[in-house]
Amino acid sequence: MTSRLLLQSGTLAVGASSLAVRASTLTTRASSLTARVGRRRVHTSKVQASFLEKLGLFMRPGSEAEAYVEPRSQPKVSIIERLGAMRRRGGYGLGGGMPLYVPIKAKNVEKAWEIWAKYLRYPDPTVPPPSRDSLVDMLMLVVNAVIPRTAGIITEAIRSKQPIAGFRTAVILRHIFAKSTGSEQAGHLSAFDLRLDLDRSEDYKHIIELLRLAVDSRLPGGNTRTIGELTADKLELEANDMEVSRLVQVLIQAAIQDGVEIDTDILRATLDVMITTQDVTAACDTLAECYPDLALLLDPQAQVSAKVVSRALDDPQSELCQMAIGGLLQLVAVGTDPKQVGVDPRQPQEDLPYAQLEDVVDFSDKQPTAEEMKAVHAWRTATAERIYRAFVSAGISQVPAPDNSPHSALQGSVVPTPEMVSSVLNIYLAAGDVEQAALYYEALKAVLNQQSAQVQSSSWNAAGCEELKSEHKMGSGLWADIAHAACRSGQLWMAAQILGDMAGDGWAPLQSVYEQYIDAVSDPNEASLATAMRELQDRILANGISVTNLAVREPLICALTGQRDVVPKEFLTTRIEQAIVLFDIPNAEDIVSDETARDILSALIASGQLTRAQDLADTWSSGRPNLVTHQFAAELVRGLGRAGDHTQALELFSNYQHLDQGESTLDMLCAVLEVYMRAGDFAEAISVGKRIRTMVNANPHEQPERETYNYLLSAYCQKFQPSEAMCVLEEMRRYKVHANSDTYAVLAQSMSTLRSLDGMRLVSALANVDYNMAVSESEQSTATYSRPLPLGIDYYNSMIEA
Repeated sequence: MTSRLLLQSGTLAVGASSLAVRASTLTTRASSLTARVGRRRVHTSKVQASFLEKLGLFMRPGSEAEAYVEPRSQPKVSIIERLGAMRRRGGYGLGGGMPLYVPIKAKNVEKAWEIWAKYLRYPDPTVPPPSRDSLVDMLMLVVNAVIPRTAGIITEAIRSKQPIAGFRTAVILRHIFAKSTGSEQAGHLSAFDLRLDLDRSEDYKHIIELLRLAVDSRLPGGNTRTIGELTADKLELEANDMEVSRLVQVLIQAAIQDGVEIDTDILRATLDVMITTQDVTAACDTLAECYPDLALLLDPQAQVSAKVVSRALDDPQSELCQMAIGGLLQLVAVGTDPKQVGVDPRQPQEDLPYAQLEDVVDFSDKQPTAEEMKAVHAWRTATAERIYRAFVSAGISQVPAPDNSPHSALQGSVVPTPEMVSSVLNIYLAAGDVEQAALYYEALKAVLNQQSAQVQSSSWNAAGCEELKSEHKMGSGLWADIAHAACRSGQLWMAAQILGDMAGDGWAPLQSVYEQYIDAVSDPNEASLATAMRELQDRILANGISVTNLAVREPLICALTGQRDVVPKEFLTTRIEQAIVLFDIPNAEDIVSDETARDILSALIASGQLTRAQDLADTWSSGRPNLVTHQFAAELVRGLGRAGDHTQALELFSNYQHLDQGESTLDMLCAVLEVYMRAGDFAEAISVGKRIRTMVNANPHEQPERETYNYLLSAYCQKFQPSEAMCVLEEMRRYKVHANSDTYAVLAQSMSTLRSLDGMRLVSALANVDYNMAVSESEQSTATYSRPLPLGIDYYNSMIEA
């Protein structure tokens, strides 16, 4: 019994010791918990609280050592409030930009731009500006939206958005570079941290391509001021008002800092921007950072870095070298001496709303003098000759003479590309140096003779010419460029030779090229024009192409009969005769289309040869049943009315109605209305006008010209019906046919005759509204929706008389 009790007491002792060990373990854990978490932040149950209180690790509420504070329940915060709190604390990128975070992540370009544009217009001092990183993200969002990162087909819808994307790219880049940091002391552009953290060369190429689309050709171009020594504050000022060409220069420096190689694609895009902006100075400064040898070709006195080693001319047959030399020659053809830097007074593009870009005019109204143009051509020819000879001589090396003479011999040759030779040819033609131009044209033909004709891609047909052959040696755009240059210089013999060789290479010359060739005839009489046409036909025939070929003959006929403002009426008759001769060529391969035949008849009507137009229409209609259309008949009726033969015009209209079973088109009714107005029969004019208004109300998409409405307004005013005239004016405004000076002059004269002061006030108010009306770009492209003209003298005279 005693032994059993001793055994149980030993067991209890062991249990007590184990409990003591466990208690010490809990004490250690609780101490560590207390060290990590404060007393007030430990949430326990009642049992745990009693146990911890015994251990001295917890104080009950109301104890003398410390009062317990009951934790307050935190209210629930919505996701919008949390985003707002993050925005107030800086948010995305440890700075501003939280409002841009969501649309950038959602790839919503329009929403991101809306937020950014709102910040630019209405900056909030309580909201920090977007960080540089967020702007870089938005930049790539804009770029990738119109130029996909993966290879794919760019649709026309995406292509139409690229100019707007280019504008946005330029705006964002200006603000990105304005936030760049650098040393406090003045230094070179390379002393600043311009990196965009883009490791793909394609990204930089795409950005530069969009920047080229951001250049507005209507804005003045030319050399810009070199970026000198900069501080951080000065860089911010420079970047906010930086031209696109200088943006490309800074972007190239950023690419170099990012470790991106300036390869052929980036260099090509860069030179395209410089050619578009005509900025030779920016091109020199940009090339000095990556290809100093090319910069020295443009300007031998350019400041280049000795640390940059470039050997772009070491391999003349490489793609990089040939592309660079061709681009430099194109830049020289449109640029000026880099020492002549003009300050461009235009505003930054982000300060101009889209609707006002069309109103920007060239600030340099002063035309260059003859001496200034002579200096420009002298610089272009000298620089082009230097670049061309540097390329040609790059492949020539010195070798020992074969006859053991002490003098070395030259070996090797480099064949220039047709693009290089054509650029130099254009420069000499523009300078008026006929002898050098002739030499370079012979050099161009020699280069083409060494090449074999082959089937090329569609990019070779840049001018949109019709192909006479499937294989070519040079692109249609280059042929058209040198032909235009020869015509502008007045060298008809060379222009005829170029057009003949162009046809021999398988390209049918364009109508625009033919027009310049015809306009270049110094004495536009019948004999001179006939001589020029024979010379052209002989050159084309010498290259194995017959002028009877429809692709060659038809655009030439259209060029002769084109009703252009530069063609005087007395010279139009001579051109029409030559067109008829080409039209009636015997044994022609193909007949001229009905559309071209109607162009000849319309030209005869415009020149006043109405009888001959009718005779030719009757003759040609025998083999062309669809020749005489509603529009041609309307033109003939209108021409007879303008010639004063109102009776014959109305007889033709009556015969036309009889043949057409009484139906009349809108063009015919408008022509008859003009005839009645010229004849002074205002009652019949009003009757025809009612038919026109009924037809327009039934089909609003078919609208007459503004002159037709002016005739109808005048008819109502002549018959003392001003209320109907105002109804016609209201219809014009409803169908967006804008009134002009003649419209309000007629109304003002009518109200003055009627002694209607209220009518005069109404006309004046409407005139002021239409005079200040802004017309969209899409409406400007249509003749009916043309921009309102300034109010003329007749209108103000009528107002003064009233």
